[in-house]
Parts: sequence; C-alpha cells; structure tokens
Amino acid sequence: MGREILGYLVGLQPLLRGRITFIRLIISTPGGELLDAVIHEPPDWLGVASPVACLVDKIDSEGGSIDLVTDIRPSTTLPETTIEYVIIERFETASSGHVVLEGHKQGGGFFSYLLSPPKILLEKRETPVRAVVLRTHQRGTEGIVGVISQTSFQVLKRAKELLKLLKEQEQQRPELEFLGAD
Repeated sequence: MGREILGYLVGLQPLLRGRITFIRLIISTPGGELLDAVIHEPPDWLGVASPVACLVDKIDSEGGSIDLVTDIRPSTTLPETTIEYVIIERFETASSGHVVLEGHKQGGGFFSYLLSPPKILLEKRETPVRAVVLRTHQRGTEGIVGVISQTSFQVLKRAKELLKLLKEQEQQRPELEFLGAD
C-alpha cells in the first residue's frame, strides 16, 4: 500500500496535537528529495544522520494530506554517514539551479561543493555560517546527504533525549488520569 523510502534522517521535531504526540521526520533521499513525514513512536536507535528504510502512507487530515511513517528500520543498503564541521563563507546559485558552497573545514583545508538546493537545510544564508556536512562514502564515491547549521545539529542531537522524556510522560498519562492527577 505505502511506498518504501530509503534515506537519511536530517530533521526531527516533536509535535503535540491535543493529547497526542507526533514526531516530524525530515528524510533526505540519495536522489536529493526531502520527505517530510510524521511518526507516532520513533524507535530508540533513530538519531540525526541515521540511514533509514521506511514505509510511508499518505493519509488525509484536517490540514490536507500528510505522510505517515508506518514502519521504520535501519537501512542495510545505505552507507553510514560521517560528520564534517565547516565554516561556509560563500553561497552562489549556479545557472543549473544548484548551489555552490565554499569555505574551510574546521580541521583545516578548504572545500567547494555543488549541491541541489533541497540538501541545504540552513535557516539563513548569511556568511560566515558554521555548519555540519553529512557525508557518505561508498565504493570510492563520496556524497553529501545534507548541510545543516551546527546549532540545528546540536538541537537535533538533544531532541532524541527530549523524545525519550515525552515517551515516558505519554506512558505515565493513563496512570495519572486514573488517579485523577490530570
């Protein structure tokens, strides 16, 4: 019924709808597509830059249709990601519509990347900007999954801790309602 998506988790955000907690996932596919979907209960292993395989169903809601993740597991076919800290000093849009990012790596050395716009997940493009490049390496070929700000990267890492806390609170809610503490 649903479609299977392979990609890397590049965004994670808790959403509260009434008394129900959803988690918004942003997944970057190897082809450069960004999938914005929701899941009820993300697995404990899921974190930023995780390679995933998921089954997604499109469902209708009050605000339009949304993609609902009905099954998610670690991908066995996608390579793992590595994290590279950079300082972007220049953004330029090429005639092809791609974006050229240039700057230097925090460990030393310079870089110049040509990327499709969906892979650049930066809130603002004022330079210089500290960013994290999520890279893959497979069979001698390097790829870039996404570019996010260092601040967003740290928030995403902390979001996993917040999700665990929300999950614990959700599990305690029926007990609290029964005791009349709500």
